[in-house]
Amino acid sequence: MNCKPAQIMNAHFEISKRFLLVEDDLDDQLIFSTILGEMAPNCTCDIVNDGLEAIDYLSSSKPDIIITDINMPKLNGLDFIRAVREDLRLPITIVIWSTTPPHYSLTDGLALSGSFAKPTVVKDLYQVIGEMISIAAKG
Repeated sequence: MNCKPAQIMNAHFEISKRFLLVEDDLDDQLIFSTILGEMAPNCTCDIVNDGLEAIDYLSSSKPDIIITDINMPKLNGLDFIRAVREDLRLPITIVIWSTTPPHYSLTDGLALSGSFAKPTVVKDLYQVIGEMISIAAKG
C-alpha cells in the first residue's frame, strides 16, 4: 500500500475478514480496532489480552488472521505462535505487531505473514494497519 498520507487515512477496503487481536495494552486494542473499523468496516475484530486467552479463543473460533503482540503476561506472543503452529497445527495467517519486533532468528520457522513495529504517528498506524488488511485479503 503505497499512498500519500491523506490517501492512507481515507483508504477503504471492501473485504470481510475476521481478525483476532492478541494484545494486552488497552490503548493499543482501542486504536487497532477503531482504525480497522474505519478502513475495513466489513471486518470484525475480536480481542483477547494474552496468548492463553488466544488459545482458549481458538478452541471455539477460527479467525482469518491473527495480529499478536510479543510482550504479554501469562503467555507471550512468540510462545503463542509456536503453540498455534506446533500444537494446534492451525493454518492461520499470523502477523506480529510489537513495540520492538523480534529478531528474525526468533521467528524463523513460525510461518509469519508479516512483522510490524507499532507506530507512534497516526498516519503510520493507518499505513501499518492497511498493510495488515492487505495481508488478510490475500489470505
